[in-house]
Amino acid sequence: MFGKARRQQQHIDHLAAHVRNLTGLSGVLAERAGVDQRELAALEADADPGLTSEVRGLADRGDAVAAIRAYRVATGAGLIEAKDAIDAYTTRRP
Repeated sequence: MFGKARRQQQHIDHLAAHVRNLTGLSGVLAERAGVDQRELAALEADADPGLTSEVRGLADRGDAVAAIRAYRVATGAGLIEAKDAIDAYTTRRP
């Protein structure tokens, strides 16, 4: 890699390390607060900014295709990432 591409990769690597650190910290804080792993996973998933009220409503009505499309518009996510997010949401909802 040269120049700009190398700097971008270094920035991505730095951000990835920062995310790992924050994820570890949230696990430690959850443990200290008595939050189990299942509840923590649900809290993290509910914090997804792509799960707007429109996206949740579409998923709740069973319109997964429209929910995925709306999620992609809200986040700029790719098809697989959006599908995984909607699948995760529909799996954990009551």
